[in-house]
Amino acid sequence: MTRQVVGREEELRLIRDWLVAEPPQTRCLALEGEPGIGKSTLFEYALDVARRDGWAILVARPTLIESELSFATLADLLHGLDLEREQLPPPRRRALDVALLESYGDRDSVDPGAVAAAVTAILEKLASTRALAIAIDDAQWVDTPSAFAINFARRRLRDLPVRWLMTRRTGDSERGLTIAAMPAAPQVTHSVEGLSLVELNRLFTLRLGEQLPRTLLSQVERVSDGNPLYALELARRVIAAGRSGELSGVDLVPPTASDLLRQHVDDLPAPVRRLAVVASLAAAPSVDLLARVERLKPSTVRRRVRMAADAGILRLADDQIAFSHPLLAQVAANYATGVELVRVHRRLADEVDSAEERVRHRSMATVEPSASVADELESAAVSAGRRGAATTAAELIALAIERTPPTARPCRDRRLLMAGEVALRVGDTRRAREILTELASGSDSVVQIAALLLLARIAWFSDSARDVKELGARAMALATTELEQARIGVALAGLSRNDREWGLRHATNAIRILDRLADDAPPDLRVRAVVAVLDTECDLGRPLRTDQLESALLLARQVEPGKVTDSARYYLATILLGRDDLARARPMFLECLAEANIRGDEGSVVSIHDQLAQLELLAGNWSSARHHAVLQVSTAELNDQLLERIWGLETLALIDVREGTEGARERADAVLAQSRNTGDPISIAFALRTAAEAAREAGELDRAVASLLEIDEIAKSVHWLSPNSIRHAAELVDLLVQIGRLDDAEARSRSLVVASQEGELLWGLAAGARAEAVVHAARGRLDAALDAATASVDRCRSLDMPFEVGRSLLVLAAVHRRRRAKAAAADALSEATEVFRLLGAQPWIARTSTERSRAGVRTAGHLDLTRTERMVAELAVQGMSNPEISARLFMSRKTVEFNLGKVYRKLQIRGRGQLATKLPPESGEFPGSSG
Repeated sequence: MTRQVVGREEELRLIRDWLVAEPPQTRCLALEGEPGIGKSTLFEYALDVARRDGWAILVARPTLIESELSFATLADLLHGLDLEREQLPPPRRRALDVALLESYGDRDSVDPGAVAAAVTAILEKLASTRALAIAIDDAQWVDTPSAFAINFARRRLRDLPVRWLMTRRTGDSERGLTIAAMPAAPQVTHSVEGLSLVELNRLFTLRLGEQLPRTLLSQVERVSDGNPLYALELARRVIAAGRSGELSGVDLVPPTASDLLRQHVDDLPAPVRRLAVVASLAAAPSVDLLARVERLKPSTVRRRVRMAADAGILRLADDQIAFSHPLLAQVAANYATGVELVRVHRRLADEVDSAEERVRHRSMATVEPSASVADELESAAVSAGRRGAATTAAELIALAIERTPPTARPCRDRRLLMAGEVALRVGDTRRAREILTELASGSDSVVQIAALLLLARIAWFSDSARDVKELGARAMALATTELEQARIGVALAGLSRNDREWGLRHATNAIRILDRLADDAPPDLRVRAVVAVLDTECDLGRPLRTDQLESALLLARQVEPGKVTDSARYYLATILLGRDDLARARPMFLECLAEANIRGDEGSVVSIHDQLAQLELLAGNWSSARHHAVLQVSTAELNDQLLERIWGLETLALIDVREGTEGARERADAVLAQSRNTGDPISIAFALRTAAEAAREAGELDRAVASLLEIDEIAKSVHWLSPNSIRHAAELVDLLVQIGRLDDAEARSRSLVVASQEGELLWGLAAGARAEAVVHAARGRLDAALDAATASVDRCRSLDMPFEVGRSLLVLAAVHRRRRAKAAAADALSEATEVFRLLGAQPWIARTSTERSRAGVRTAGHLDLTRTERMVAELAVQGMSNPEISARLFMSRKTVEFNLGKVYRKLQIRGRGQLATKLPPESGEFPGSSG
């Protein structure tokens, strides 16, 4: 039955519109107003309508007490969904069970993202089977961990028929849950106002069974400002005074609503009022809990609760107790003071089931410092942190510090260190810096070291290399054991973005120490140290240590931290990508991506998509690269990851430029502007690379050169010595030649080759050979140019990087043209055209066409085969396998497969079986020959 609502025509219309099933996408309705204005009545009315219309409904009614308990609101929302929770993938189910304190088997950290992903999966499944309404009353009391999970889910359910309803008090806009978390969904925020004089009269008739005289009615309306709760209490007083013959009008009007409600609670018999007080201090009051706390029979508790319900103060349903209005709970809580307050908290601490709630009650029952209470609070803070409730952990550890006896200095320092760590996790850098600076200047050496390293991390975030080094030196000076030195060294290597040589020294020293410690070295630290060495050496352009890589890969599967992108496996994949080993890097990234998706680790998901986009761009799978970049951008937007979003936009802009998409130049410039606003050198460098390619396509060679030279300056400033870091050096050489700066171009081509040789970088060697070919040709050294261009093509083919193959073929064709080898030029141009056509690189197809005109060769017909294609095809017709053709023609198997594929496409056949009948006879005339 739908409850009766007085007035509120506008609000009832909004509720009806909110529940309309079309269109089938998320809608949000937020009702805001002062306490007692009628939000909860409208909330219950909306639920009645939703039930009547067959909606599945999830409800939470958080309270002030519950706002301090992690995941309390989430537990309410998911109550009764045991089957849906059991159907979750094991990692998500375990994370949710631990967060809701229903599993204690694994005490490892729980990523809040995994909990949020589990919640999203449950809601998504419910919404896919029937229309779903999710309602939260008094959303300002939603605890922070629950708010994160709910906001995460709301942003991802925008296209499903989900209706979100929440009520909020005005004046609490920064607390709990807000509707602003999902700006893309249709949403309405409505301010609930007071009732009119006529509506108040109807309300009194409905609720109290009586009407007030016009004069008194007007007075009540004026004093209450139409607030229904306030007005009802006033009307009750007026009616009671009239019945007793003491009607006195203005004297009956209290100065505040709290005073008025206190009078209402005062009217309760003392035993009933005492139960209301206990209920107000409990997070989840029930008949059973109050009976145990007050040492009463459950039947006695029920009788007294019903008395309070008759008075309009409490509600009782299935032995669960709630206040009829949150203000009444606050008023009741104020009755407990002094000794009585301590007594109630102690009793509750002995009886509640939640460890977190228990320790909070014990803390409130303890006035003086207490070592045992402080220990319990610290333990609860650690547990909350492991469950992903960082804000709750911060509150609990702050209470632990307050309750720590002054004489327990080591305990206080340890808790302060945890407070600093947690403050850093929740983004309160200022508070973290204050705490850690105090600890770093005078405490136990172990605590000092930890504080200094956390301060170094803050300095790293701020891009202050000097502070990182200074803090690192102070930490290292305090180390008393070799193991401590190794831990510090590995940590500093990870903070060496602005000086990789310095980071490498620390990582290498850590490896030496761990080698000496042998079996006493922790496996996780050894993996981190090896990865740190490989990572820094990669950035410095050093050769890859294959033995260390294989050792790290083996250990990485045995030691994995909570966050996927913190794992050795992920870092090793990035190293392989930096070393051009795309075939080995791809499955490792995909494995990391699958794990991150299952665990709900969306921060890692964004980073992995970024790496896969770069990998597929190199591999010539531009559609796949675009797919990963789009997912990177969309997920980063949902997670408010600004830099990662810009990196994805940079990749998309680069693909647009290379495909010749309309508006690509404007998008490249826009992304560069966004990157400069961040001040992040990585972001700026990659955006400059894209801007340079766009400027080149527009014929603005000087601007393109300026952009690439700026990349050089950035690379020097952050010690990116590897040519593979940005992969721009060969492009710069080409452009310098075009604008006549041959000496500069030659010096840079030589540097590129030397750096690539020293680092054994395959892409660098291939690109360097192409750069040398361009310089040699410009100098008139055509034989050297031919050798270099041929070497570049061969090396690019071995890397399986089609775009690089096409570029090198274009240079080779130009060299052949200069050498008047028209047929060879035609072959190279034909193959280059095919490469760029398959990539969809329209600007480069146009370049190839221009070079074809310069060479004076005609456009290849559908059946025209290059010399290489014909040789491969004829050997295949003779029955040779690909490995045999590879050995006969001294080319790689990939090159054989590549050329056979082109033959099949040109002849419009599917395989070798049709090749003998479709292969045209040798005509003695090849593409490009004069005829």
